[in-house]
Amino acid sequence: MKERDRQPLLDDAGRERLEALRQHRHAPKWNHRAGERLDAAALQRVQAFGKSLAKAPFSMPREERNAFAGRAVRDVPLYRRLAKGWHPEDGFEALPTVSREDLAREPWSFVPDAAELADLITYPTSGTTGHPLLVPSHPEAVAKYLPLMARALGRHGVTLEGGTARPVGVALLGWQKHTHSFVSAFAQLDHALFVKLNLEPDDWRSPHDPRLFLQSIDAELLTGDPLAFSELLRLSPKIQPKALLSTAMSLAPGLRDQLAAQFACPVVDVYSMNEAGPIAYATPTGFTPLAPDLTVELLQADGMACAAGERGEVTLTGGRNPFLPLLRYRTGDYAARGVDAKGNLVLEGLEGREPG
Repeated sequence: MKERDRQPLLDDAGRERLEALRQHRHAPKWNHRAGERLDAAALQRVQAFGKSLAKAPFSMPREERNAFAGRAVRDVPLYRRLAKGWHPEDGFEALPTVSREDLAREPWSFVPDAAELADLITYPTSGTTGHPLLVPSHPEAVAKYLPLMARALGRHGVTLEGGTARPVGVALLGWQKHTHSFVSAFAQLDHALFVKLNLEPDDWRSPHDPRLFLQSIDAELLTGDPLAFSELLRLSPKIQPKALLSTAMSLAPGLRDQLAAQFACPVVDVYSMNEAGPIAYATPTGFTPLAPDLTVELLQADGMACAAGERGEVTLTGGRNPFLPLLRYRTGDYAARGVDAKGNLVLEGLEGREPG
């Protein structure tokens, strides 16, 4: 794929900045090329989604959930097969659940009949639960991660500026034996650059390069999992991010406090996964659902809803991915049912899967 197809809205000046970062003297051994693949119409839809979050609820309303379930049973091969004989008057709770094992075995059966496949992209996951996944997705679904993460940041008083004020707007850090590293741009952040970095030493030409590169780009926002952030602490670059956003696995309070002290910024913990994107964000009482197009349930092994204080499997319905509508999707993660001061669901003691 050509660069202009990966990032059709990026102008010549943006391409020059992107190429300069690729040629940076302390850059990693870039091993991949990627881009948002958003045209002007797609960008408008993503921006409209972001603006809608200002007044949107923090979970899918019941009426929308029930309508979504009806469409999914009608249009998605797997749900149509498993829910054969189900009618809306039977109630949402009468629907069967599905699992990561189902997605690993037949990902194509989650794709709606009428889905336009021209924009299909796939994300492989390592499958630490024993079920490696190939997750079907869409560029707009991926682009909507950023507004949801910005919503979680906003609860901590952080606003992303984007543009060219800093060399890089967002840096995604990993610490894995093998993963992609590349540079791209966010059209929705006025073409601020985005880098995906692996802090594993073999991905760099010199042991000093990770620290020097991080200092040079001084990204506005750093995201990553706690393993990557532990390595970031060890490297101790002199940087001034607006925030650190942790995803993918549980963030220990001690590490969170160390990061906040070292980099003098909020450390925001977001519960997220490839199948659903951002799901909930950490508060003092637990994880609060974040997305207005997701319903979060806590279910027992027999599919019954958990009572207050009871632990169960996090189960999702909804989402914004046209190639993977989720209907009572068991995540393999567990939490206890709690409520906040307004009576809304809070995930207490969330136990997520280990990262691959």
